[in-house]
Amino acid sequence: QIVSVYQINAAKIFDAYDSFSLQLTAYAIGSGSAWPFVTLPQFEAQTTKLIHQTGARSMTYGVAVQPEQRELWQNYTRDNAGWRQESLDFHGISTDAVAPQSSFIYNSFRPPAKPAEAPQPGRDFFMPAWLSAPFANNTRITNFDLFALNSMPAIYSLMIEARNPILSKVRNLNKAESDPESVLLAPIFETSQGGDIVGVIMSTLPWINYFKGLVPEDVGEVF
Repeated sequence: QIVSVYQINAAKIFDAYDSFSLQLTAYAIGSGSAWPFVTLPQFEAQTTKLIHQTGARSMTYGVAVQPEQRELWQNYTRDNAGWRQESLDFHGISTDAVAPQSSFIYNSFRPPAKPAEAPQPGRDFFMPAWLSAPFANNTRITNFDLFALNSMPAIYSLMIEARNPILSKVRNLNKAESDPESVLLAPIFETSQGGDIVGVIMSTLPWINYFKGLVPEDVGEVF
C-alpha cells in the first residue's frame, strides 16, 4: 500500500508540472514571444494553487540563455522586472525589504555579486532563474545561474535524457530538524509537440507529500 500511495501521488505531482510546463510553452507561442524572452503574466497567482496542490516549497522558472544572448537577456530582465512588484501586490506585501534585482547573470550568492565570467563547467549556455514563487521568500534568485547549484548538473542530465520531470536524490535524511526533500526539475519545450528544451521549472518538494492519504488525518504521529 505504501508503494501504491507513493506512485499515485508522485504521478499527480509530475502531471501537474507537465501541465504547467505546457502552459508556459502555449503562452510563448500565443504571445509570439521568442525564447528565452518569455514572461508569464501573473506568475505568482498562477503558481499559488499548484504550489498548494503539490506541497512544493517554491517554484522557479529558468531559461536557457546562450552567451551571445547574454546582453539582450540582461536588458530584457531589467525592462520586464514589473513581475516582482506584481507578485508582492498579489499577497499585499511591502517592498521595503526586497533585495534589488541583479542586472546581470551571476553564479554565487556570496556578496558582492559579480557577473558570471562564463557558463558553468560542462555547459555552453546559462540557465538564469527568471520568475519565482513565492517571490517574497527568495527575492535574490533572479538571474542566478541555476547550473551553479550543487544538485543541478546531475539532475539536469537525467531530465534531458528522460525528457520528463525528474527528482533529485533525497536530502536532509539525517537532519532531525529538517524534513527529507528532493528537487524536482521539469523541462519546458519549445513547442507543444516537444522539440528543444528551452527552460526548466525547479521546485523543492518535501517527501511527505508523496505519502499523503496513507494515514488518516486524525491519527497522530506514527513511529
